[in-house]
Amino acid sequence: MGCMVERYPDLLERVVVLDVETGGLDPTVHALVEVALVCGDEHYSARVLDPTGMMDPAALAYRGVDARTVLEGARSSQAVALEVQRWVADAESRLGRLTLAGHNVGFDVAFLSRLFTRGRIRLTPPRVLASTYQSVDTHSILWSWVQRGVLPESCRRLDGALTHYGIRVEGRHTALGDARATQALLRRLLEAP
Repeated sequence: MGCMVERYPDLLERVVVLDVETGGLDPTVHALVEVALVCGDEHYSARVLDPTGMMDPAALAYRGVDARTVLEGARSSQAVALEVQRWVADAESRLGRLTLAGHNVGFDVAFLSRLFTRGRIRLTPPRVLASTYQSVDTHSILWSWVQRGVLPESCRRLDGALTHYGIRVEGRHTALGDARATQALLRRLLEAP
């Protein structure tokens, strides 16, 4: 019968994978540092200058970076928000309605929503990035399969799942590296547990 990806080769063509890197775990307090979107072979990635968000030293240490590195090449949140809007609009004009995916995608959406509501100009996020409604969360899929004994306990975490499936990551703990890894993981999850 074959796996879903074999039967529907363009299954992921209209899936946009979102990943963010942050200065902590609380979107009401901590900074959005980096955002990436991946759809097919195309991507958008930017570092974000978030002067209102705090940087938790533990979060920076977890990623293996310091505050100076995080700020290199960062652009204003308004500029990044406008670029994200344009990138998604362009993808939707070519591909039609997109579906959002990510690993713990609700976390990413919570931080991304701040990008659009900060500053003097309020922007409306693209529909696909505005909520987790009808989104695909690789963490939830993995959790389900671990609970049923289909996958080992190590697959509860992204690193464990990537190792289990033999997915190599260029730029782990960067938004673009993790978005590409999540896209590859989703493809593998759709093939079979």
